[in-house]
Parts: sequence; structure tokens; C-alpha cells
Amino acid sequence: MFFSNASVRLAGAFLKPDGDGPFPAIVMAHGAGPATFDEPAFRIHANAFVRGGFAVLLYDKRGSGKSTGMLDTSDYDDLADDLAAGVTYLRARRDIIPEQIGILGRSEGGWVGTLAASRDSMIRFVILSSGSGVRPYEQVIFSTVTALRAMGASSQEVEGAMAAKSAQWDYYRKVMKMDSVAGISAAMQAERDSLVNRLRSFSRFAPQVPQNLRDPARTPSAFFQAFTHKIDYDPAPAFRAARAALLEVIGANDEVVEPASTIAVFEGLRQSGRDVTVRILPGVGHPLIIMTKDGLRYPEDYPEFAVRWARAVIERKSK
Repeated sequence: MFFSNASVRLAGAFLKPDGDGPFPAIVMAHGAGPATFDEPAFRIHANAFVRGGFAVLLYDKRGSGKSTGMLDTSDYDDLADDLAAGVTYLRARRDIIPEQIGILGRSEGGWVGTLAASRDSMIRFVILSSGSGVRPYEQVIFSTVTALRAMGASSQEVEGAMAAKSAQWDYYRKVMKMDSVAGISAAMQAERDSLVNRLRSFSRFAPQVPQNLRDPARTPSAFFQAFTHKIDYDPAPAFRAARAALLEVIGANDEVVEPASTIAVFEGLRQSGRDVTVRILPGVGHPLIIMTKDGLRYPEDYPEFAVRWARAVIERKSK
């Protein structure tokens, strides 16, 4: 099946329980990077929700699979609009209860999901699966420093690598503010060349430290706009504006999203009177999976407890 957001055509799959319905529903939003709806982790979550009585909409992220559009020139506003188009698709179906629709956002999808919910007061709930409560650049600093230390980097190397990575962001911000990248100056090109050499001095830490930079003279200006808007995105206004119930699920050992700062954000929302639940899964990292002698699996009762939580939210708000 397909649905559209303006000129972007999004390919997906619609799953539902047996029977005619109507059913509550959930839309699932991917994490960072290209992604398709048939990823195993999404299927596990989708099947759990179908067993729990929910219809589920999954879709290929724009620019992935059979979906059109360009991902690297899209920011969180664009991705939230894609998600909202999925909600609109569900509301038009006779087998869906239009006022009982929620969102599950995986990692970066937590920002996208809460942004979409902040613009739609009918969204009942948002589940953030390893979602971050802080700005993207803060999250990337944490995840990169954690990875560099795991790779054996010294304190001096970590400091130097992060300074180079921050310089990359500053360079992209500078390009984004230019009236036209077509007339980029020789000084800007020289700055880029110098920064590339600086980044490559940390080549043993690739890909945590990028080894190249986009050339402004050969890259659409929309890329620099999207990159800057995403890295500097502030999720706090959307967290405050969303009327939906929020469930933050995070691994105690998350190596990508810092647990302490994220938990503090959502606990702060809860203490301010918002309908917020925080669930910390012991012994797991960002993927929320456990490695056993029999293979990989999710912790006991996940994602089932998320299904029960969503069901309870819908029943509570329907009274």
C-alpha cells in the first residue's frame, strides 16, 4: 500500500487483527538513516501490537525501499509530516477508530513522533523506544565519546576528535547561512580542505569521526539546511506541546542515548503533571536486545508491556 505527503510517495504495510474492527492503531517511525518497513525489529513490535488488538502502519522511510523523496535533504519537520500523512491515511479507514491512534518512534523516531504529536492533539500516545530527551548534537557527543573510549582512544584523542567533529558542524552551519553555495569563496574551500585533513588525522576512529566533508560547490544547499536543522533541533517545545501520553523506554546501558539526561527530561515532564511513564530496562543497550546462547532476544515482557500501556491509555482516555 501507499500513502503520500505532498510529492513524496511512501510505501508501507498495513496490519490488523482478525475481524472487521474498528481497531485502535499505531504508526511506527524509524530511527536515523535509511530504513524499510520490513526490518525484523519493527516486525516484532508490529506483531505484538496486532496480538494486542491494534492495527499497525509501517512504512519505508522517504528515500528508502519503494518510497520516493530524498532523505539527506529532509529535516525532522519533513519526517514528521510523513508520519502525519500516515495518521491521516489511518483516520480515513473505516476499520480504524480515528481518535485512538498512537505512534511508536524508534531512537530518532522519538523526536519525529513527538513533533508530529505536538501538531495533532488527537494523537493519544507516543512510545519512544530508546528515544532521546536532549538535542541531537548533545546525543551525538555522548554516543561518539562513548564509542571512542570503547575503541581505546586516550583522553587527548577524544578531545581532539570531538573538536574536529564540532568544527564540521560549525562549517556546515556556516555554509547553510550563505545566500548561495554556487559562489563559495576560495577561503571557504581552503577551510574545508584544512578541516578534511584534520578529520583524517583521526582515521583510526572512523566512522565515529567522519573522513570527508560535503563539498558546498557540489552539494544541494538543502543538504546543509537539513543537516543543520536536525543537529540543532530542540525537542523540548514538542515534548511540552504534545498532549499525548508519553512512554520512554530506555536501556540502562544505552551507549547512544545517555540514560541519565534523558530520564531527567521525562521525569521532569511527569513531575509537571504530564502523562509520562519511564521504563528502564536493566542490562541492555540502545537496541534493547539481550544476547543469549540461543541468539538475540528482547528482555522479558518487552514489547508486550508497551502494548498494555498503550491499551490502558486508550481505555483511560475513552472514559
